[in-house]
Amino acid sequence: MKNFKISLHGNLILDKTFCVSGYSENESNVCINKQKTVGGIGNVVSAILKLKPACKVVVDSMIGNDENGDFIAGWLQDLKDSHSHLTLAIESHSTSADTSEAIIIADTTRK
Repeated sequence: MKNFKISLHGNLILDKTFCVSGYSENESNVCINKQKTVGGIGNVVSAILKLKPACKVVVDSMIGNDENGDFIAGWLQDLKDSHSHLTLAIESHSTSADTSEAIIIADTTRK
């Protein structure tokens, strides 16, 4: 198993996380922090590259022609720039659909 590729096919999702302190159901909550990260197979790519940085990874997915797609495209380019063996097979900026996103509310006071 000297040389092999891992091929990932699936959804690239933009995760938008809003952190609140003391989440209250059915009430307004104050956002104390927010961040955007790439989810879906983006999480798998990151995990593989942490476990085996020299592994050849092929990403086959589609992102939309929107702000979320631009964020993911930038993240993928940064990843490719820092891992020269990463192969991207992305149908980027498809005009047929928006990029998937997930809204995550995280309570910073819960453990």
